Amino acid sequence: MTNHLNDLEKAFNDARSQFSKSAAQTYKRLNRELQTLIKRGNRSAARVKSLRQRAQAQAERTARTGTRAAKQQMKKLEKMLADARDELRITQEDKRRVRQLVNDARTYFIKATHTEKAFASLEKKWDKTFGGKKKPARKKKAAKKKPATRKKAAKKKVAKRKVAKKKAATRRKPATKKKAAGKKKSAAKRRPARKKTAAKKRPASRKKAASKKRASRKRA
Repeated sequence: MTNHLNDLEKAFNDARSQFSKSAAQTYKRLNRELQTLIKRGNRSAARVKSLRQRAQAQAERTARTGTRAAKQQMKKLEKMLADARDELRITQEDKRRVRQLVNDARTYFIKATHTEKAFASLEKKWDKTFGGKKKPARKKKAAKKKPATRKKAAKKKVAKRKVAKKKAATRRKPATKKKAAGKKKSAAKRRPARKKTAAKKRPASRKKAASKKRASRKRA
């Protein structure tokens, strides 16, 4: 018994959704057809107006000249005007008929829309009262972490800058030493050269004593 009721409820819901869907599709299709007929009727009315003006001008020309060619042209214009009027009449009849269908379809579409809204609110109440199946809670999407490549690239840039600064500092230091050495050399050049001290002369007494010793050695 309960299975039968379940099948009936399912069929009812399917029919309800089918009714709403068909009402919306029918209303849209008829509305498009009505817009097409309105445009066609406007074109037919403009054609009728143009042919009427041409027929009036041709009637005046025919009455003035009375030639056979003017009469034939007048008959041709009258036939074209009659056809254009028939087309306009048929278009207007179709437009009235389709407009009535559009009004009816709009009524069904409004009913279907209100029906869906009413059943949606009733279903919420029924779920609260009879404990309907709760819809699973949506999982919150975790915030996407920014790729670590940017941080690594920034760290690499900082490290490169530090290395470049160290290299620049090491290149500048020997230059200062060279400058200091150059300054020392220039200072050394500027100092006056020391005079060589003259060798002290030995006294003459020592020379005489030494010569005597050499002579005594030779004699011996």
